[in-house]
Amino acid sequence: MGNTVPRPRLRAHADSITAVPVEDEPVFYPRHASRHKVRWGLITTGMLAILLPLLLCQFVIAPWVSDLWGSFQFNQTRTYQADQTLDGMPTHFIAINLHGAIDIIEIQGQKVAVYSGMATGNERDTVSLAFDAQHNMTLLVDGTKAATFRYIGNGVYKLVQQ
Repeated sequence: MGNTVPRPRLRAHADSITAVPVEDEPVFYPRHASRHKVRWGLITTGMLAILLPLLLCQFVIAPWVSDLWGSFQFNQTRTYQADQTLDGMPTHFIAINLHGAIDIIEIQGQKVAVYSGMATGNERDTVSLAFDAQHNMTLLVDGTKAATFRYIGNGVYKLVQQ
């Protein structure tokens, strides 16, 4: 019995003359190549169909949403407002990034002072102000320190560091 495939045993069915395979013994078939071929084209197409929208979201939609959120939060001209009490008087500060030039407007009662001359070069940079315990003012551009103003007194600030 060299390389032959064993044949199934057959038994006769009582009602007919057809032979039915015996179900107790397994039927052996020769081994051939896999019946299912891997379809690399479909797999590659599916992976690209998932990857391309992710890249689109990361490089197109996310920066657009970030810019839109900045426009809602700081206005299109990137305006920031803060209130501080100086020498017992309420003082209102407005920091504006208008076309890449930063201006700080200080309103204390009837007195108005404008601090200008700082430039970012980018009109979409957000500006904000931070104050410490000595009333010194720090200008933040996109969250990083851009300039420091030291409070002299009588509502006057002097640029210390830019």
